[in-house]
Amino acid sequence: MDSPMSELGMQLSQSHFMDLPQFEGRTKPIIGICAMDSKARSKAMANILERLQATDRYAVVFFGEKTILDEDVEVWPVCDFLISFFSQGFPLEKALQYVQLRKPFSVNSLVRQFLLLDRRVVLEMLHHVGVPTPFHVVVSRDGGAKIHPLLQSVVEQRMGFRLGAESSTVSEVEELDPDTLRVGTRTIRKPFVEKPCDAEDHNIYIYYSQAQGGGVRRLFRKIGNKSSEFVPGPAHVRTEGSYIYEEFISVDNAVDVKVYTVGNSYAHAETRKSPVVDGHVRRNSEGKEMRFVTALTAEEREYARAVSKAFGQRVCGFDILRTHGKSMVMDVNGWSFVKGNDAYYDHTARILDARFQEALRRRWFARFVDPDTVGRATYESRWVLKGVFSVCRHADRTPKQKTKCVLQSPDVVALLDGSASEVTLRSPAELSRALDALDAAQQSPHADDPLARIVHVRDVLARKIAMPGTKVQLKPQRSPCGSVQLILKWGGECTHAGI
Repeated sequence: MDSPMSELGMQLSQSHFMDLPQFEGRTKPIIGICAMDSKARSKAMANILERLQATDRYAVVFFGEKTILDEDVEVWPVCDFLISFFSQGFPLEKALQYVQLRKPFSVNSLVRQFLLLDRRVVLEMLHHVGVPTPFHVVVSRDGGAKIHPLLQSVVEQRMGFRLGAESSTVSEVEELDPDTLRVGTRTIRKPFVEKPCDAEDHNIYIYYSQAQGGGVRRLFRKIGNKSSEFVPGPAHVRTEGSYIYEEFISVDNAVDVKVYTVGNSYAHAETRKSPVVDGHVRRNSEGKEMRFVTALTAEEREYARAVSKAFGQRVCGFDILRTHGKSMVMDVNGWSFVKGNDAYYDHTARILDARFQEALRRRWFARFVDPDTVGRATYESRWVLKGVFSVCRHADRTPKQKTKCVLQSPDVVALLDGSASEVTLRSPAELSRALDALDAAQQSPHADDPLARIVHVRDVLARKIAMPGTKVQLKPQRSPCGSVQLILKWGGECTHAGI
């Protein structure tokens, strides 16, 4: 679980691939990179973009931090495919405005990236899609998670539930004893993990029980070769801010599992030394953190598909804890890259290329815009029947035929009912009157009427009177005076082949 160029660019931003042949011999669809420079110009990003450009099907434009931060979205570069994701300092709301304005094909949903900003919302979403997480209690001193109105609308429309319905607003916390914490009416015992609800706050504390010697290990973003530090002695939970208190899981082999998805069908996983072991980062001879590729179980692959789909992030990273043969998802990080793995870069570029080409191929049926970028379904963003093209041919039928004659028989002339213009007889009753008039003309023919023609016309009408399409036309004639031209038409009947 996608459709978000110099002079031609403005035209395509309005038509959204509806006129793809214009690309031929002129320019290529543009992949726009809208992210902070440290992410947009990373080695991992460069590896993937080089592979996409090697297909000779795309051009790449970097928006740049100055443009993203200082310029109005109206002057941001126009693109057809957008790679955009949140990191520290990135104006997500502004990027969402750009997507609503230009409607490119978005690799990752912009509006659903708001899900990732609050760990409470992440846990609620994981719970809704059936992905297991460690036992936890929540302290909300800020009144609960703030849900973006457009995000709320999208989740209700696409997933059928309302965010925040399960969100805790409990702010009452009490340490019942050195090892037990009460949050509202629920309790949790040490060891437990204290995580800020703000997903951008990585100051995570692990509190150990007295039986383990007590103390707290403080985790933080890596600084050199250090990722955590241990503080011995009695430790009290923090009393300011909103936190999730989560059961501490003793993982197998003292390693965390980092999972990187690309779409719903591909996931790469690596293990690394858990930062809770001793806080020292293991690095190889090139100075990179040592990681080892690991295979995912069938159950973990299902988690990967569920996370990517629920959070609307085709390229996504999340963390798994493995313990005693079971797996739980600990956190969802949004856009994440594997570092230094050519197989991953090959798969990612291939999947993105296929998705971009699919958007181009299907341009005649629907505009490929991210459905999350609109508050409600519009004509252009829904799968609706927009037109029908058909090539039709009638069934196999007998040829249409006609015969005619000019008569002066009073019975035939009387069929005009005094009209001076053409009269057409179609109904069974009208055709029966015409047959009676021909019978009378045959029995008492006018001296100037061709009897053989009267007999022929009368015989055909008698045989075809019940067939659809049979009709008699009567046209008053000036010469000879008082005469009428009778035209009998029949045929056009379905043959056995036509039926």
